[in-house]
Amino acid sequence: MGASVVLLRPEGNMDLNYLVKLLIEKNVSFLMSVPSFLNNVIDYLVQAHIPNFKYLTTFDLGGKILVIAIRVNLQYYYCR
Repeated sequence: MGASVVLLRPEGNMDLNYLVKLLIEKNVSFLMSVPSFLNNVIDYLVQAHIPNFKYLTTFDLGGKILVIAIRVNLQYYYCR
């Protein structure tokens, strides 16, 4: 057992296609972000019809308040 850190290329967080591809390729299991960014990622995944990630299971959300709508969006994506 071990862990690796996956870093995005400069401004990689602005390219959701790149971000999602990297998350899948590297089997990322932990994601740290602000809630609004996670909501944008989830919206992208739903709109692009990308099936839920089996490895991405832990989120560290901080910096802003986690509103109920983001939690519902996350739950919808993972429970469908």
